[in-house]
Amino acid sequence: MSSLVRFALLGVVMALDALAVTMLFLQPRPVDVLMALLLHVLAALMFTRQATVQLPAHYQDARQDALILVFASTLLLPVLGMIGILIGVGPALLRQRADPARQPLHHYGQMALPEQATDHDSDRGVKWAMRLTGALQHADDPNQRSAALIATLSLEDEMALPLLRHAIKDPEDEVRLLAYALLNRKEKAIEKRIRERTAELESLPIEDTAWQQKALANDYWQLARMVAPRSSTQVSLLERAKEHVQEALKLDAHDGGLQFLLGRIGLEERDLQAASEAFAQAKACGVDDRQIAPMLAEIAFLRGHYGTVRQHLRAAGPGLSQSAWSNALAFWEGDQRVRSSP
Repeated sequence: MSSLVRFALLGVVMALDALAVTMLFLQPRPVDVLMALLLHVLAALMFTRQATVQLPAHYQDARQDALILVFASTLLLPVLGMIGILIGVGPALLRQRADPARQPLHHYGQMALPEQATDHDSDRGVKWAMRLTGALQHADDPNQRSAALIATLSLEDEMALPLLRHAIKDPEDEVRLLAYALLNRKEKAIEKRIRERTAELESLPIEDTAWQQKALANDYWQLARMVAPRSSTQVSLLERAKEHVQEALKLDAHDGGLQFLLGRIGLEERDLQAASEAFAQAKACGVDDRQIAPMLAEIAFLRGHYGTVRQHLRAAGPGLSQSAWSNALAFWEGDQRVRSSP
């Protein structure tokens, strides 16, 4: 059936409805009223059918409630309901607009994360940290710097914290906020461990608490590394860490890891004499010289004994390739290619 014939049928339907309305206003007899109502119902049904047929193809499977709405509108509003639908709704449905111009989506490349946890017994963690450092310091795209921050989740806190502290000075708000969020996440995780271990510590006899004391000392040390240096909060956290180290040493005085941590706490507090003694004890307890040498180099620098700084750094061996030490090592070795951080 052509569109012309369909529109002609719609015109006939509206004429029938107009005739029904006219019959109601001409002093109708009861039989005329009944006939007018029947004509109006028939016109409403025919209009609903024809209106559905006139819809575009993707509207042909109109739902039942939509048909009921059209039928009710034409039934309750004689003639005007049909005209209103044809004038108000028809053109909008019949006019097939082209899709608006679509804006192309830009997919920014993200830095690939490792498929498995970093093996911290090898150099891979250090190399990964160096790559992320380069992205955070030199990438022009804030999205790349944000991706590098997310990638720090694969690093140990010892390597991740310097990167996060650098990122909180980033010029972009979104990068700074992400760095703060990641730092806050680490702080919450450490605080949760401290609460759990403190509760466990209270339920154990004193002679069995060496491991918990050592773990709490490391937790407080990590927490102290996250706050502002030399702040009252850091001083308090370092003091708590030292207390737990000393309690653990009462139970195991030959733990080299505890002596090494005590030396790092003393170095952070700038108690250089106590730090030197603790590192000497750590060495006597079997801690590798390559771990102690960088700390002794820092102590020598703070004391102004610059002649021994290079000696200590050389004793550290190739392990100083990590980003936190590379520029310092290159300086003391006389490498002219040292670049300052932006």
